[in-house]
Amino acid sequence: MGSAQPAGPRGRFVNAPSFLILGTMKGGTTSLFDHLARHPSVTPPVTKEIHFFDLGFRRGVEWYATQLRAADRSAQSPFTGEATPYYLFHPAAPRRVAETCPLARLIVLLREPVARAFSHYHHAVRHGFEVLAPEPAFAAEEERIGLQRRLLLEGAIEDAPAFQHLSYQARGRYAEQLEAWLERFPPRQILVLQSERLFRHPAEACRQARAFVGLPDFEAPPVGKLNAGAHPPPPHRLAEALRKEFEPANDRLARLLKAQWNQELDFSLWG
Repeated sequence: MGSAQPAGPRGRFVNAPSFLILGTMKGGTTSLFDHLARHPSVTPPVTKEIHFFDLGFRRGVEWYATQLRAADRSAQSPFTGEATPYYLFHPAAPRRVAETCPLARLIVLLREPVARAFSHYHHAVRHGFEVLAPEPAFAAEEERIGLQRRLLLEGAIEDAPAFQHLSYQARGRYAEQLEAWLERFPPRQILVLQSERLFRHPAEACRQARAFVGLPDFEAPPVGKLNAGAHPPPPHRLAEALRKEFEPANDRLARLLKAQWNQELDFSLWG
């Protein structure tokens, strides 16, 4: 699983990753990645978020292999992987991953979408991407990201800052994102975890992720909640409006999880 894969139709399968944490943004990807990267059988990459399959695909697989530290992999540490939360949402990522590393194990963390959206909003404010107050920012989302979404799908642009950084609500419609990955990968190759399970029961969730990747069990250090930013609670009226708006998307997700993974969406974690 951790060794280089044979060349395929486009000769791209060079020193492929063993696992990819696809997202979601603000869903606990940093904590899970940190846990997996500490495993003695894993050669950690240069950085957690390589952004190859979204922003850097034109750099080529040789560059990607250097970011995965492919030359450092050994019989003692044959596994490697990365975590770039934009992959789950980026429209070109499923095809690019399928063409480049079709055997990689894919991990998805899904956080309650209203809480995720507000965490994302405050992240954008802290990093200077957002200047609007919450209500006008959420109201303007589709106008801000719609054109860039279309241009990305057409392949006309590679970098879409608004689509990447201001997609608070769109990123919480999880079923449509998972469906795009299921067009390219079988369900058995994708592990879906609710972020709250990782937050509340980290040992159990990490054990599940290790087994899915194929890592031997080991005495794992405690998993902390990394990269978590403190922020005020959302305005009540806006939060209630978003909960109502997300109901159809959550129902669609529940049906998808049941149909494809025989997995129940634990709505009690999203209460």
